[in-house]
Amino acid sequence: MASKVFFAFVILVLLPSEEGRVLQNAGNPRSRTLSQCPCSIAESTFGPVCTIDGKYIAVNTCTAVLCLDWSVTDLVPCNNIPESRQAECSCPDSDTPVCLVSGTPVAPSRCHAECIGPLAIVDYSEIYCRGFGSSAATPVPTAISLKFVDYASLPSKPGCDCLSAIREPVCDEAGVEVAVNRGCARCTLGLAGVRFSEELCPEAVPVPQEPVQSSTASFYRSLPRRPGCICIEVFDPVCDRNGIQVASNLGCARCILGLGDAEYSSELCHNHTHSDNGTSSGSVALIGPKGDGTTDRSSSSSAAQFYANLPNVPGCLCAAEFDPVCDENGVVVAVSSACARCKEGLEGIDYSAQHCGAMAASQSVSRAPGSQASALVIVEGGSGAPTNTVDMYASLPMTPGCACPMVYEPVCDLSGVRVAVNAKCAQCKMGLDGVTYSARYCFRP
Repeated sequence: MASKVFFAFVILVLLPSEEGRVLQNAGNPRSRTLSQCPCSIAESTFGPVCTIDGKYIAVNTCTAVLCLDWSVTDLVPCNNIPESRQAECSCPDSDTPVCLVSGTPVAPSRCHAECIGPLAIVDYSEIYCRGFGSSAATPVPTAISLKFVDYASLPSKPGCDCLSAIREPVCDEAGVEVAVNRGCARCTLGLAGVRFSEELCPEAVPVPQEPVQSSTASFYRSLPRRPGCICIEVFDPVCDRNGIQVASNLGCARCILGLGDAEYSSELCHNHTHSDNGTSSGSVALIGPKGDGTTDRSSSSSAAQFYANLPNVPGCLCAAEFDPVCDENGVVVAVSSACARCKEGLEGIDYSAQHCGAMAASQSVSRAPGSQASALVIVEGGSGAPTNTVDMYASLPMTPGCACPMVYEPVCDLSGVRVAVNAKCAQCKMGLDGVTYSARYCFRP
């Protein structure tokens, strides 16, 4: 197929020099010698940039900005140049392009490649093109697929660190993403003269998504925290798409390692409630403690889970004696007042052993005549279906004289609801007859 595409770039030649690295660009008077050029000219960074009038500048954005002293605002990818402005070569039309080893096209033909500049540092051949241009169905592609200048090729300032895991992108005036967040943009070299902000990023069009399976809250609690990352234990929970609480607030979620591309927000906590088997359904009010310091009665399980998630004061130890203290709504705060004093984040929470009567008043325990209390709770006024909850398990008394270590290796029932902080503490609890629990049930997808 006769190619009508002429490429307007000249590949840079790397020549040794006593002064350091010499970047030679044929036809470009702004080429200069730099003692240290931090840019890579490896094939993986190949992305030629030109001026808007079609003059080839460099093999990639980084080289043009940091090694040749160009501004990002004056550059565009070479494949964005109108055909009429591209450099002319006296080469016949050809349907045999030459490409890099990766298959990236260099020129429409070997003649064009030799015409547009010396390619001593580039390994290119017709056989690398993998069939490009061999027929009308496979036309010769342009050199790069970038829509605008490649900000990702710009290196970071030495010693400048940014939280790249926090995605709050900033974009240039064309709506092209400059960096994942403002902090990382400030750490990027070569952005002089580039105006960027969060407001310049185009709004993402919501795409309908199918419901996906989600990890359990226990799994999210098991994920490690980012070293040095501090978050305030304010209860403003964020949840995944299934309504499972990811963290007690957005700041704490950002401190968690291993969330990857998980979608979570506080709004998702409004749209779900959990059925007896741990799945989510329906739309209910926000679970957990309310903004006025009180707790929604219908969400005591989630509130108890929040209290259980609070970290202990470093070095503070408490005995695992079961003498629970509860908040004003009867939700268990800790297994004892001593353990409550060891918890961080309880400022402003009114808790005492007397408040635990509120929980008992709202529940009746179903048990067989002559048996111990069963771990099966039926909420009065409800459907009568058994509902095992975290705070219900926490309310079960401990066997007198039985001691358990306060080591967090939780065990859960078949629905993924936490039974105790570890297997030994579960063995010390009374009323677990007939309840199957294991550590592996805490991590069910």
